[in-house]
Amino acid sequence: MASKCGLLLFVATIQVLIVAAAVFNGIRSGYTKVPTGQFNSNIDQILLGQNSIERILWDDFQKTPELTAFFVTENPVKTIANGAFQRTPKLERLGLRGCQLTGFPNLVYVHGSLIELHMSNNLITKFTREDVHGFTKLQMLDLSRNPIASFPDMRYILPSLKTFNMQGIGFNCCLPLYQLKHPVLVIDAAPCAYPDHITDRLCLLESRFRKFRWNHRLEIKAGYSSSLGGTACQEGIFGPTCSH
Repeated sequence: MASKCGLLLFVATIQVLIVAAAVFNGIRSGYTKVPTGQFNSNIDQILLGQNSIERILWDDFQKTPELTAFFVTENPVKTIANGAFQRTPKLERLGLRGCQLTGFPNLVYVHGSLIELHMSNNLITKFTREDVHGFTKLQMLDLSRNPIASFPDMRYILPSLKTFNMQGIGFNCCLPLYQLKHPVLVIDAAPCAYPDHITDRLCLLESRFRKFRWNHRLEIKAGYSSSLGGTACQEGIFGPTCSH
């Protein structure tokens, strides 16, 4: 009985070692590029936070087909090659927080697998529907603290989205209200950055949409009321309709 227990313990220990070997921890290791020569083919997680990596090359992950998570947070990454993740069909989590990206990377090869995308504290100024088209499994998108002026209506673009973090971003004060009523959206209490002067009239008719100005807390509800002029708004087919 004792020998059997010893054998089970030995097998369990080997299993733990195998799991541990599947994680490459290169945090604060002084890397200036992705250390591809140190990766085993069974690696499923690569952690390269707080290094000096500036570029993700197209062949950095050619030998890591089991990769499910890659974090290169707090690195001066400026570019990511279009085919960088072509050989990572199982990639589920991608961490690019605190880098120096000025645009949304081309992640076409992981559209069908990515679940979490962390891109806060970058230099991204533009965010369009095309940037996230096809992310059918994406549940968490963090673009907080980027200089983004506007963003598309996310309700029908990302069907699996559960959390969309846009905190620390100052928006134009006249945005279609329906874009900001997504229940998964996380934004600042007073996200208006410009124009500096906001009148007491809450709703303005522009084209076929009524647009929304605010300088008070925005409540993400199906219907809401504002203290500005006693105006109340309800969401309709073409955006919000407002009454005074």
